[in-house]
Amino acid sequence: MTVKKIFDAGALQYDRNRQKVIPCFDDFYKTLIRLIPFSRDEKFTVLDLGAGTGLVTALVFNVFPKAEVSLLDILE
Repeated sequence: MTVKKIFDAGALQYDRNRQKVIPCFDDFYKTLIRLIPFSRDEKFTVLDLGAGTGLVTALVFNVFPKAEVSLLDILE
């Protein structure tokens, strides 16, 4: 079985389960977004390394709709 197949099999539940087992999950990601040094309406570029399920990218887009994000993770 490939890494991609293993990841795809659990991806739907991964973020939900992570929220349950990491007590400071929401605070961690809120802090990450607060530390981005741009205003909501600015256009800037982000590289999401180890993008996994794309959670960080989704959070960035929710606050910074003009951001351009490139995601990179394990390739098959």
